[in-house]
Order: sequence, then C-alpha cells, then structure tokens
Amino acid sequence: MKKRLLPLLFAALAPVMNAAPIEAWDDIYVTGRFSYTSEHVFRGFKQSNAAFQFFGEVSYPVYQGNIYTGLFYNQPLADADKSSEFDFHLGYVFPLTKELLIDFGQLYYWYPQGNTGAPAQRGAGYLRGTSRSTETFLGFCYDTSPVLGGINLNPALYYYYDWNVDKHTVEGSLAYVWDLSGLAGLKGLSLTPRGFFGYQSASRPYGDTGALQDFFRRSESLYYGASLTLDWRLNDYTGFYLACFYTGNYDTGGNPYRHENNFVGASVGVKFDL
Repeated sequence: MKKRLLPLLFAALAPVMNAAPIEAWDDIYVTGRFSYTSEHVFRGFKQSNAAFQFFGEVSYPVYQGNIYTGLFYNQPLADADKSSEFDFHLGYVFPLTKELLIDFGQLYYWYPQGNTGAPAQRGAGYLRGTSRSTETFLGFCYDTSPVLGGINLNPALYYYYDWNVDKHTVEGSLAYVWDLSGLAGLKGLSLTPRGFFGYQSASRPYGDTGALQDFFRRSESLYYGASLTLDWRLNDYTGFYLACFYTGNYDTGGNPYRHENNFVGASVGVKFDL
C-alpha cells in the first residue's frame, strides 16, 4: 500500500470526507465513514443545516490503476423541507507518471423528496431545483514531493459537466498532510489544511423541474473555501477525525449576491481491508 494524492471529487461531495489521500491498493479495498456535520455545503452553497452523512466505497485494482464505486448519503436532521440526498459514483484513477494521476468517471445525484425553495435558497439552482442530476468528471492530481524537497501539496484540478442542468464546473485545490505522530506522541495522528477555488456556470439551473427557465436563464458563480482536518488513525481499520471549514460563494450572473457559510463537522471513520 502506498499513499498518493488527495482527491478533490469526494471533498466536493462532503468536505468532512477529505481526510485521507488516494492510495494504491494491491487488492479489494472497502471503506466506510459515518459523520455528523453542522451544515451541509456543496461547492460553496448551503444545502441544509445539521445532517447525518455516510460515505462508502469499494476499490479494485485494474491494469495499473484502480476502479472504484460508492455512495454518499446526506440526511438533514433539522430541515423538514429539505430532501435527503444520495450521490452514486463510478470512476477510474490511473497513474500517467509516477507523480501524476488522472481520475475520471460519473456521478449521479438523487433527491428522493425533490427540492423546493426560492432561487437564492437553491444555491443559484445548482442541484437544489432538481430531483436528480448526472455529472461526468475528469481530474488530474500531482505529487509535488520530487520538486519541493519531499513536501507534497497535492495540487488537483477537476472538470465536471452536469447533463441535467447543462452546468460546467472547474475546481482546483491544494492540501498538505502534516504527520503529528512524533510531535504529539500519538501514532496515526495527522493535520490536513486544504484550500479550494471553483467556478460553475449552468444554462438550465432548474433542471428537470421545467420552472422559471426564462426568469433565471443562466447562472454563474465563483466559490471558495478552506478546511482544517485533525485525523487520528486508531489502527489499520478504524479512525476518528474532527474538521472545521469555511466556505463561501459569489454569484457572477445577472443577480449578484454573496452568501457565506461557516460550519464545523465531526466524523468517525471505519475502514476495512479485504
């Protein structure tokens, strides 16, 4: 097993999940995480208040890379008008060079109870005005250790295309895993600061609802954020992490506004090697 690079894909789904690097496995790898978060924020836009979240994934080596599939689940705890959320994903990560990975695949977002609310409450219509959405993604992750004297800043750049709302998203991020095992005397303890910045543009922000397309024909926004994650691996199979985040957005379309979110999340992660 060799630790590689921090992925952006699942940090976009739920920043609390971004506590471990991409890893190259020689056999089937199954991971599961349960978490509580004070606010669920997706690409700078608040989706709900306090929520229970689950993330699960199965990875299997194919050729020189890994094929993976899994599920992210979000259940609002305090918002009766907000739907639960299921995000299914399938992807393949492959090393182009020793330092550079390519990651591509498909995401499917599903809101069983649908979504309601004013345009601003829907995060400019991004997924909040639709009951389902399909997204294709392509990303690149780089290990800077050889050029920065052993320091890996995990730069990542991803592109997403949402077929339902005709949305283009580009997001970049940096992250550094600081091993605190020797400093704190606790084996498996690490601290990960991470920052990200993105742009998204949708020409059909209300997706499959067919509502108000003329009122809000195109939606564009910039979003940004930072997180600090304290991760404690208790053993090879279980771990705990506490994360705090800041995130915000700015709508660059015809209806400019700024909306900022600050939220804290805590999670218990369980991992299994099969």
